[in-house]
Amino acid sequence: MKRLRFSCLIALLLSAVSVNVMAYDAVVDGIYYNFNGDEAELTANEPEKDGYSHYSGDFVIPESVYYEGKTYRVTSIGEQAFLGSSLTSVTIPESVKSIGEQAFLSSSLTSVTIPESVKSIGAQAFFNSGLTSVTIPSGVTSIGENAFYYCNSLTSVTINSNAIMSDAYSMYSSLSGVFGGLVQNSIIGEGVTSIGSYAFAYCSRMTSVTIPESVTSIGDYAFLSCEGLTSVTIPESVTSIGNYAFSFCFSLTSVTIPESVTSIGDSAFENCTLLTDVTISEGVTSIGEGAFSYCFILKSVTIPESVTSIGNYAFEGCI
Repeated sequence: MKRLRFSCLIALLLSAVSVNVMAYDAVVDGIYYNFNGDEAELTANEPEKDGYSHYSGDFVIPESVYYEGKTYRVTSIGEQAFLGSSLTSVTIPESVKSIGEQAFLSSSLTSVTIPESVKSIGAQAFFNSGLTSVTIPSGVTSIGENAFYYCNSLTSVTINSNAIMSDAYSMYSSLSGVFGGLVQNSIIGEGVTSIGSYAFAYCSRMTSVTIPESVTSIGDYAFLSCEGLTSVTIPESVTSIGNYAFSFCFSLTSVTIPESVTSIGDSAFENCTLLTDVTISEGVTSIGEGAFSYCFILKSVTIPESVTSIGNYAFEGCI
């Protein structure tokens, strides 16, 4: 039922995407642009046809464009610029600062290098694209809702920015988070300071994750239903583990809560059905409601002197 509901919502979201018929100021070497001062924004080509982009193949975006005696620096990829296109790869120059909403939505794009100059990635920017891997550079300060959602081929993500870790989810976040549940290998860089709500929810292919020392908090539902996750290292820098942070991680067998953590959220490890060993270090003051409920084969747990509250049903079903 859960899988069916997931698929239905995907189809519903895709059908709800509205196609904007783009205006443009100029066409140079087959590429459509809008101008603003000395800057140029790349927009969809042949928009008068059907609103979809018809760019294709291996596409190179120039750093600048010359038009009617003036040179414009290409600083942005516009909204829906490559929507539905048959791209296979795109080269983005260091001049580009932003990637607009739905810029590569439903494109066949398999490869992209996002340069350090990019500061923002819009909502649904790579939604339903053919990407196989992606690196988020440290310069990125914001990532929109469902930016990489439903990228079926995406198996590897390297995150060198903490942008993903704040409010990067949407009305569909309970099913996906930013990456749509398909990431297999994730490298979280030292620049990340917090892992936000739903950041890796439903990443069922992920088998392990190492959280760097720079991270101080793990948000609600951060690793919800990462069914293949067998191990996780929580560093001494982390002070809080959010509600449902690791719930339904069916393959997780052991976990150590470091002494830096003061609170374990409600249902944080609920339904981790293979969890056998839990170490809670001195320093934890509260264990949330249902925190380890239905961890059926959990054999033992030592609760340190520092704990002052244990929520209702914290160990329910630990038979």
